[in-house]
Amino acid sequence: MNAPLPLKKLRLVEIFSAIQGEGICVGERQVFVRLGGCNLRCVY
Repeated sequence: MNAPLPLKKLRLVEIFSAIQGEGICVGERQVFVRLGGCNLRCVY
């Protein structure tokens, strides 16, 4: 049995939905989760 992975924290910036999609999902509601922080020193 594998040891449990350590929990990591994420900075939640925004959750939103939109009517989008691609392929067979065109026009369907999608839910997006935007996270903050960047290990590349991004400024946003």
